[in-house]
Parts: sequence; C-alpha cells; structure tokens
Amino acid sequence: FTPINTHQPMSRRLSRKTSVQVQEEVKKIAGPKKRVGICLDESEFSMNAFVWALEQGHITPDDFWIFIHVQPVPKPPFGSNFLDGEVLANAQHEQNLATEALEDEVIAKANSVGAEHTFVVRQGDPKEHIIAKVNQLDIQRLIIGDQGANAALKMKRAIVGSVVEHVKKHLPPSCEVVIHESMKRRGSIEGRRNSLNAAEASAAAEKAA
Repeated sequence: FTPINTHQPMSRRLSRKTSVQVQEEVKKIAGPKKRVGICLDESEFSMNAFVWALEQGHITPDDFWIFIHVQPVPKPPFGSNFLDGEVLANAQHEQNLATEALEDEVIAKANSVGAEHTFVVRQGDPKEHIIAKVNQLDIQRLIIGDQGANAALKMKRAIVGSVVEHVKKHLPPSCEVVIHESMKRRGSIEGRRNSLNAAEASAAAEKAA
C-alpha cells in the first residue's frame, strides 16, 4: 500500500494531487473502514496524542488512518531579507525535511500494526485546513493534542488553544473529537483536583469531629 501524499509544489515525495483526487483515492482505499483523522505537527504534543490514542484504542489497525499535517507559512531567519527568494526557498526546504521526517515516523508506526493510511499535507491556517479535511474526507473521529498546531515553532498557547476550540466548535456532528491533554497540563489539573479533594476531606473530618 502506497500512502497518498498531497500538497502544493513541495518536495520529491509529496505529490501535487488535488483535493478531489485525494477524496476519490481515499474513498476507494478506505472502503467501509472507519476514517480516523490524526492531527500532526513537528511538536511532541501531537506525537504524544497519536501514541496515546493508539494505546487507548481510539485508533485501531482496523481503522483507516488519515494523518493531517498543516505546515506554517515559512518565514526567513531573523535579520534576513524577507524578499529574498532564495532565503524563502531554503526556509521551505528545511520545513519540508521536517515534514518528511514526521511522515517517516508515523507511517512506520502505521505499517508496523498493519493499518492502511494516508498522509495529507497542507500549508497555512491549521484551523481551516483541519476542518476542510474532515469534511472532504468524511472523517468520523479526529485525534488532536491540546498544545499542537505548530507548538514546536513557539506559537503562543492562546493561539494553539484557539485551534482546538475552533475545531471543536466547527466539526460536523458526524465527527467525534478526541483531545489529548499534555502531561504538563494534565498534571496541573490533577494537582488542583487532589488539592480540592484533600480540602473537602479535611472539611468533612472537621465537621464530623
């Protein structure tokens, strides 16, 4: 099985299939299988979400896996001429290499468990592209990390959070969303819960006395 790779002109491995072509190929390959979308970027958060979802059974080898990777628009290094075409081309090249490394990693995992899959690449606003792919490819479940969407490029948490909130708000009713909280955030939440439980237990003990 050969993964479908899509993007505007990008690199030697990422083809230039249109959205319509991707829809037709996914329809033919996925068949009756459940279509699960997995949002990815180069950050640890999205990869953790993917691994966690697999461990928890939110993704299974019987599903059809659709990896969705949205690249940010490349920016030239600080201090360089943003009008210099060669500088921008180099920035895009570095970004493509990171995407290919990510693709290698997740596809190796899919192949190791015998899951059929596709890897879709777009560039721009993750909020818009994720929703578009869910609708175009009839995705039934979406896996997303709470601090992904290019967190590796140091986007502010408020912006990252807005991606998750936007996705939750605009997903069609036919698509379930599964959100993975980062360990840092989860630990913070659990800490507050433990403190609250301890306070409630203390108050109950005082009342009983």
